[in-house]
Amino acid sequence: MKLPVSLNVVLAVAGSSWLLRPALADPSPHTPAPLFEIYGTMVPFVEYSKTSGATRPGSTGASEVAMYSGVNAPPRFRMDMGTSNLGFRGGVDLASNLAVVWQIESGVQADGTPVANTIASRNSQIGVTGSWGTVFAGQWDTPYKWATLPVVNPIRAGFIPDYNGILSGPGFGVGTVVTQAGRINGASDAAFYRRQGNSLQYWSPAVRGLSARLAYSINEGRTATTPTAPSIKPSIVSALVSYDRGPLKLRYAFERHLDYFGMSQLGGSPGDTNTNRSSSDLAHKVAAVYTHAQADFDTRLVGIFEYLRYRNDDTSPGAIDEHSRAAYYALVDQTLFGSSHVWVAFGQAFDGACSVVGGGNCLTQGLGANMGVLGYIFRMSKSTDFFAAAYRITNKASASYSTFPALGGPPAPGADVQGIGIGMLHQFSVTIAHGSHRAPNPAPAPTPAPTPAPAPAPDSVPAPGAAPAPPLPPSPASPAPTPQP
Repeated sequence: MKLPVSLNVVLAVAGSSWLLRPALADPSPHTPAPLFEIYGTMVPFVEYSKTSGATRPGSTGASEVAMYSGVNAPPRFRMDMGTSNLGFRGGVDLASNLAVVWQIESGVQADGTPVANTIASRNSQIGVTGSWGTVFAGQWDTPYKWATLPVVNPIRAGFIPDYNGILSGPGFGVGTVVTQAGRINGASDAAFYRRQGNSLQYWSPAVRGLSARLAYSINEGRTATTPTAPSIKPSIVSALVSYDRGPLKLRYAFERHLDYFGMSQLGGSPGDTNTNRSSSDLAHKVAAVYTHAQADFDTRLVGIFEYLRYRNDDTSPGAIDEHSRAAYYALVDQTLFGSSHVWVAFGQAFDGACSVVGGGNCLTQGLGANMGVLGYIFRMSKSTDFFAAAYRITNKASASYSTFPALGGPPAPGADVQGIGIGMLHQFSVTIAHGSHRAPNPAPAPTPAPTPAPAPAPDSVPAPGAAPAPPLPPSPASPAPTPQP
C-alpha cells in the first residue's frame, strides 16, 4: 500500500531537501502512518589562513571609509564546522491533496565554538503542501539565497570557501551569511545571503521546468513614532524564478529590505531618526548553470551576476545616502573518473558608485575586490566526501571583503584574505514510517553530482514542495543535501 499522492512532495530547506516518497508495500490493510526523519551533516574544515597588506593608518580613499587601521590577522590554523547540523522532519496526509509538513533543524558546533546553537537555530518550519504548491511559516533561507545555494558550490555542505566571499554583501566588513529574525541595527542588516525568521513562504510546483518561490518577512519590528524618531516597519520581500530543463539551470532572484538601513552600515548616517526616516535596499541576481554530461567526466559551468543598491531617505546635508555596486562570479567544475572533482572559480566586485545629500563629490575608489578558489573533492561514498581548497581574496585599498566566517573578525580595509585547508563531509539520515510493521527500506542516497538533483540546496532544511514538486533534491530516506550557514 502506497502513501497518498499528497505526501509525494519535495520538502526542501535552506540547505537540505527531501522527498517524501511511497513507503514500501505494507501488507497490512490499515492506513499508512506519517513519515518521520532524523538527519544530519558533519563537515569540519581545518585551514591555515591569514590576512596581509592592510592599508596603512592615515591613508585616504573611499568617502565611506573613515579609518584605516593597518592591522593584519596573524597566520593561524583554525577549525570551522561549516554547515554541520542535526534535524528532524516529517509529514502526514490531511486529505487527498493536502498534507502537513514540518522541520526543526539546529546547528552543531562540534569543534567547541561557544555559539548559541539553540533548537531550531537553522531552517525550521511548519506548513501545508499539495499539488498546488507549498505554504509554510518559520525561519528559512530566502528565495534570493536559495537561487545559488544548491547549484553553485561543488562542496555539498557549504560555504567553505565559496561565492559568498565576493557576492551577497558590499564589503565594508559585512559578513554575508546571516540568520536573523529581523533588523538588529548592526552590520548584518546590509547582508543579502539570509536565513530569515518571522517568514511566510510559498513554493510553486514545477511546470515545464519553471517554478517560483516567494517570501515575506513580516514587520514584527515596527516601532512607534516618538518626538526624536519616526515609526519604521522593517520587512523583507524575496522572490525567485527558476528554469530547470535538462543540462541547463537558470535563476533570477530579487530581494528588497525595507527600513533595514543597510546604508547606515556603509558610511551613511544612523537610521531611524527624524533626518533619516526610512530606507530601501535592493538586490538582483542572475545565475546560469550548464552541465555537459560525459561518462565519468562531467563538466559544469557556472556564471552569476549580482547588483546591490543601498539607499537611505536622508535629509542631512553632506550625508552619504546611496551606494551601489555590481559583481560577478564564474566557476568550472570538472568530474574525473566519477569520484573526483576539481574546480576553479573567480569572482570580482567592482568599486561601485555613491551619492551625497545635496549633491557633491562621493568617491568609491578602492572599494572593489576579487577572489580566486582552487579545490578538489574525492567522493568516498554516497554520503562521505574528503576535500581540499585554497583561496585568496584580494581587497583594494578601501575594501573589506572576506570569507565566512571571517578570520578573527572583519578584515581591515585593504587586507587580503588567504587560506588553504582540508575537510571532510558525512551525511546521515534515518526515516521511519510510524505504524508500519517495519521501517521502509532506505532508498540509496543519490550520488552527489556537481549540481544537486532537481533543485537541492547547501544550506537548509525541509520545507515545502508539491506534487508535482519543483525540482528539488534527495529523498528523506537518503542523506539530505547539507544546509548552509
